[in-house]
Amino acid sequence: MNRKTTKKNPILIALFLILMLASCNLPQKQAAPSEEDVATAVAQTLTAEPVLPLTTDEPLLPSSTPAPDEPTITPTEQVPPTETPTPTITPTNIPDDPASALGAPIWERDMVNGTAFGIGPEGYEDENTRIYMESGVMVLESASSLGYRGWRLTSPTPQNMYLQATFNTPSCSGKDLYGLVFRAKDYSSGQGYYFGITCSGQYNLSRWDGNGTTTLIDSKPGEVILSGAGKTNRIGVLANGNNLKLYANGKLLEEIQDSGLPNGGHIGVFLAGSSGNLKVELDHMAYWNLQ
Repeated sequence: MNRKTTKKNPILIALFLILMLASCNLPQKQAAPSEEDVATAVAQTLTAEPVLPLTTDEPLLPSSTPAPDEPTITPTEQVPPTETPTPTITPTNIPDDPASALGAPIWERDMVNGTAFGIGPEGYEDENTRIYMESGVMVLESASSLGYRGWRLTSPTPQNMYLQATFNTPSCSGKDLYGLVFRAKDYSSGQGYYFGITCSGQYNLSRWDGNGTTTLIDSKPGEVILSGAGKTNRIGVLANGNNLKLYANGKLLEEIQDSGLPNGGHIGVFLAGSSGNLKVELDHMAYWNLQ
């Protein structure tokens, strides 16, 4: 008996296999990561990429000449802001101490842990800067005497806002500098505004953009800044479009106009040691949206 042989079409077989493979790679819905998951992922990324130059920085010189500085630290993590009703106060009605008029902040952190800044139990350390959590504060230490700038950012990217942080100074002197970063472009380039106060009681403001660092306010004495070690200073910046107002301990220090960086960006803290023995503690940080 003759059997009839069926010939298989190779083109149809190839199409069937392609469809099968494509179906195996369809995207699936995934749950949003928690703060702890993100912090863990960041730590793993930094560990997995040791080729990143985390300490190839240049000193931030204590002068009016822009310094070609690079980051000491590559931060951090993505954390959604606290869902709090947006304040309705307008910037023109804000008194000397904005925090007293703005109501509840849209985002705030007490330093019970370092999750919002990507700081785990092991902390962070390189040859210039050390950051770790201890007794309800985030400790930032600088072993530099050349003004190396180290920073740490968190995930919110507010636009028009009032940003405030409370710092303690267990050990600092002279031109040791610490303060706030705002409108930071990203976690690694270092670009952003830096508002700092020194342990000698002065304040300054600089802008770091694609052309390097520009000094907007050179060091000036601030009568309300508490100088020396063992002090607590609450500093803030009100950024509303091109209008920037700098505050210390509830008092306006200076107001300037600058359009050098886009409105909006990451927020954080920084320090730049000149004594080789700078130690500050971040106790609290918050921001309020402006209408």
